[in-house]
Amino acid sequence: VVDDADGHFSEEEGRVRVKISSRALAKQFYAALVNAHVVQELDIALQWDVTLDDLWAFTDAVTKAYIINLRLDGSHFEGGPVLDTISHNCQYDPLVVLMSNMQIQVLHFEGITDLYQHLSSSTWSLAPCLRVLGISSKTSEYPLCVNPTLLSHILRNCVGLVELQITVNDLHLPYALAFQGVASALQMKSSLNVVKIRSKQEMVQYSVIQDHITNITMRIQHLFSLESLDNLLMRHITTLDVCLPTFKGYSQEDQRCLVATVQAAQALTSLVLTFYADQFTSILNSVNATREKGQAEGLSYEPLVVRFLGRDPPRGLETMHVLTARLPSHYTVARGISIDIHASPRYSKHASDTFGRLIRQHGSSIQEIGHDFVLLDDNARLLDEETGKNGSNLVYLELDPSRLSHSGLDYLDRVIARSARLQQLGFFFTRLEEPTELIKAVRLLGHYRAIVHSIRVVASFGNHINSWLFELQNLCPTKASLPMLETLMLCDSQPKHASSVLPCIPWVSAMVFASPQLRASISAQQSLAIKSLSLCNLVLNSDDWDIVFSVLSFLDLQELDLKGSNITMTHLELLVGRIPTGDDVVIPLTTLNVMETELANENFDRKLPGLLEVVKRLRAKAPLVEIVGVSCF
Repeated sequence: VVDDADGHFSEEEGRVRVKISSRALAKQFYAALVNAHVVQELDIALQWDVTLDDLWAFTDAVTKAYIINLRLDGSHFEGGPVLDTISHNCQYDPLVVLMSNMQIQVLHFEGITDLYQHLSSSTWSLAPCLRVLGISSKTSEYPLCVNPTLLSHILRNCVGLVELQITVNDLHLPYALAFQGVASALQMKSSLNVVKIRSKQEMVQYSVIQDHITNITMRIQHLFSLESLDNLLMRHITTLDVCLPTFKGYSQEDQRCLVATVQAAQALTSLVLTFYADQFTSILNSVNATREKGQAEGLSYEPLVVRFLGRDPPRGLETMHVLTARLPSHYTVARGISIDIHASPRYSKHASDTFGRLIRQHGSSIQEIGHDFVLLDDNARLLDEETGKNGSNLVYLELDPSRLSHSGLDYLDRVIARSARLQQLGFFFTRLEEPTELIKAVRLLGHYRAIVHSIRVVASFGNHINSWLFELQNLCPTKASLPMLETLMLCDSQPKHASSVLPCIPWVSAMVFASPQLRASISAQQSLAIKSLSLCNLVLNSDDWDIVFSVLSFLDLQELDLKGSNITMTHLELLVGRIPTGDDVVIPLTTLNVMETELANENFDRKLPGLLEVVKRLRAKAPLVEIVGVSCF
């Protein structure tokens, strides 16, 4: 029946997802659902013009099946109950009855047109078991937000409700009304403690503690929207995400509103701003100065993380740069700014210019620098000059040497030498098949192999142009050559080579494996084994997979990325079989990426019948693992 309904059934998790397109199919499904006795979670779409009788039949089946988590998609209810003039004001009463069936704990109604207008007040009854209620209506009005009477029905009867989710069919939210409607109902002293209200483009979420609104999170498109909030609510904003429309930048009016918000929101700990990239420094300085002024006037602030998502005008639609700044509670020392900018290669010049301005103003406070196309020769020189004058606060540095000349590397040698707090150093090597890039790689690894934490390589692994592998093998033959290495990525830039015999495998095994002798020779502060291994787009034979899996330290490994490789079910079984046995063995693996492989198949239960069993065995040893590429897991 589930197959006929374009659905999926996971017996292990007691979960069913179906789309029912007719009354006859619904009758078959309800009978199977009630008789199964194993389904606890039901995600169902009724895709025909259901009548009031159809909804009562649905309610009866859900109750008899003892469903505790229900999501109902009613976006196809265009006729049916809505056109039922005889029972015009109670067409959706069966849905209210579901709330109080003493079984359902999580209930979501989605896409139902004018749901609020077709409920009779006499149907409401106590629903002590309901914990989470989500309502997404297609109406363009805000009755649940602004109608305390209707909201009171929910809170008065759903006495155990802890989370309320409301989604409205409009672009923006009336924030003051959204807060006021809930605040009025809170006088009933309900158990509600989380409220989420969403529109198509904006969102507000907050906690309710002792009948007071606090811990407010907002995603908005217009800063002036905040002017309708009173100071008490402003003081409880902890997270604010502002994404201005793409056609405009950061205006004087935006600056005025942002200054007022930052000054009033003393509990603010996270601020996300999307503006044009060339406005980074002015916005950062404005936010910083506002908090300094407030502190001078006796206000106290929480440490604030500001994340800038920068756009390049006039393109605007694509985020090109990312900058993170951490502002402390006190400003006695201009420290704590952490910068990590990312940009696509096409816009590297603009990103580099932005980074240059940041170095000139905050160079000695920079803590983190990522590799993505922004650290060019000019900025390496500026960073050398700035840290030479004021010292270095750098703790994380990842380089792409292909963006730097040997002179640029000279500048960075001096920066690294004076960075006493440097904790992580990484290299992102590309085009190593080119002699000039290989020379840079040999220079950097020869100089920093004792402290490097991360090596990522994107190059060609074709047998006729992979001589660079032998150079790296000769320079760093074993894990003892790179004692601090935690991350190793090898990605073929020309995927799916015909050859299945790659000379990199012996080197990979030497890098991954930490022998007992090596473990005894290095300090406890140093890395013992690889924590993150990526073999992307590589085509290996079975013996090579066996070699790699046999040397992995599963007690250390956290990420294994095999995207685009030729891993098969046989290889996955081999991998799981290599995990140490024992009832008390739990490995820290959190990510297994099999995207773009034969394992990345949503219909695994039909096409790869053994995959589910292998995954069960893996999860028994790695309960936190996420399998990327197979959505059913």
